[in-house]
Amino acid sequence: MWYQVFLWALFSSMFVHIIAALIAFCRLRKHKIGAAVAGLYRAADFEMMPFYALVWGVGQSIIVSFVSFTRILATL
Repeated sequence: MWYQVFLWALFSSMFVHIIAALIAFCRLRKHKIGAAVAGLYRAADFEMMPFYALVWGVGQSIIVSFVSFTRILATL
C-alpha cells in the first residue's frame, strides 16, 4: 500500500512541478529584469559553468529558507 501512495505522490508532484517550471520559463522571457540579467551575461560573453549555476541555485535556496524560517518578512 505504501508503494502505491509513494508512486502517486511522486508522479503528481512531478506533474505539478513540470507545469510550474514551464510557466516560469515562459514568463521569464518577458520579464524585464530577467531579460536584463540574461543580456548582461550574453554581452559580457560570460560562460556560466554548471558548478556556478549549482552555487547560484543552492545559494538562493539557502537564502529563501533562512528568510522563511527567521520570519524576517513578518517584521517589515
